Amino acid sequence: MQYKRAEPFRFALQTPLAGFFTISSLNGIGGKSKKGEIEVLDISPNGLRFKSGLELPVDENIELIVSFKLNQTMLSLPGTLVWSKVYFGKWLYGFSVSGTSVFKDEIKQVIIKELKQFIKNQH
Repeated sequence: MQYKRAEPFRFALQTPLAGFFTISSLNGIGGKSKKGEIEVLDISPNGLRFKSGLELPVDENIELIVSFKLNQTMLSLPGTLVWSKVYFGKWLYGFSVSGTSVFKDEIKQVIIKELKQFIKNQH
């Protein structure tokens, strides 16, 4: 899967947002893992970039749910990891939201709305 780092609408957070992830599926077997802590570094309507102290496999056979609060809205986004790299002893990940096109459109609208409010609250 190609990752679009140059996606036109990507909002870099000056202060990372605390969040967590759970593994929802591994090799097609559903379940729920313990929570792993993350810091959300930037957000786009199609995904996000986050940092974690945990090394995760970047593989199509692992599905995550990434959760964090933006403004007063708790977002829980299903998706997959599309890239990773080590950066100063932590792992950086690119995360792509997955689901039906209708679901993705709904999530995009929520993310855009919340980011607009977030920006407005910053000023």
